[in-house]
Order: sequence, then C-alpha cells, then structure tokens
Amino acid sequence: PGDRSGMTTPTSSSRPLRLTDIGDLIAAVPALLGFRPARSLVVLSLSPVTTRPGETGTATIGAVMRHDLLLDGPRDGTRDPMREAFRRFRAVCAREEAESVIAILVDDRLQDPHGPAAGRAHTLLEEFAAYLATADIVLGGALAVPTIDAGATWFVPGGDDAGTVPDPDASVVAAARVFDGNPIR
Repeated sequence: PGDRSGMTTPTSSSRPLRLTDIGDLIAAVPALLGFRPARSLVVLSLSPVTTRPGETGTATIGAVMRHDLLLDGPRDGTRDPMREAFRRFRAVCAREEAESVIAILVDDRLQDPHGPAAGRAHTLLEEFAAYLATADIVLGGALAVPTIDAGATWFVPGGDDAGTVPDPDASVVAAARVFDGNPIR
C-alpha cells in the first residue's frame, strides 16, 4: 500500500474508474461485492496496465473474492478452512493471470493495530502470501478495517500506515454500479 499510483475498476456504462487512495479502495468494496462484508477476507486480484514512459503504474482490479475470516485458531498455523480459501483464491488469481493481489481484512476485532487480533491477522497474511508465491503471485498489499463505514480507521497489519474510510455509499464505484443497475445490499 505504499505505492498509491492507482488502480482501475471496469464499469459497463463508462470508462474505467480510477482509485488512487487506500480509503477509497476500501470504500469501493461493498459496491464491488454487492454487499458490506463483515468478518471477511476480501481479495482483489490485480493485473498490471501497460503505461507509457513517465506515467505512474496502474493495475486493473479483476476478480473480487470473499471468505469468512477465521482469526480465532491455533497459534501454530492457520486453520484448515482458511488454507482451503487460500488455495481457491490462488487458483482464481492464476486463472485470471493476476500478478498481485490486495487482501482486505474486515473484522470488528481489528480495532487496534497492535492488538492480539492484528497479530493473528499478520500471521494469516504471511501464510496467504506464501500460498500465492507458489503461483508467482505477490501479495501486493494488505489492509485491515473493523468495518467498512464512513470514518472507520484502516491500518496495515504489521505496519504503521493508517487512514480513514470515506462514505462507501458516496464512492464513485458505488455510484457507477448503481447506475449500471447493480444493487448493493
């Protein structure tokens, strides 16, 4: 998440939308999924977009996937349902020819960037990165947020970056999805 050069998401009625802020990316998740996730691991597959010399790099969001986030588990490794989710995410990303992914953990237990839940999230993300690496896919970014609501604070597990989520109902992606006739529950 240190590189904030941008990502695009395709819409059917217009040209791609550009997201350049991490908070805006998180706010777009309910529109991308069609609902607000809770206690979830959301994975966005990313494919690079060729740029001209002098332009900043961008990536296109491909598949958007979600699985129940299981933070409670043995400290010696991730629970088997999470490992199976990692395998499925890796397979979809490989099929999409994604070069990297962004993982967003949405969980009300992720209030404190230095709390025990954040530590478990960091461990889970390290294992996910290892699964992805076996298919030459990079975990390009990982974010955590207690809920996807206006004013919620996001952070990078194991890092120092943090910020605020803008109103998901007012995001450009939400507006485009509704305009295209896709409901958001």
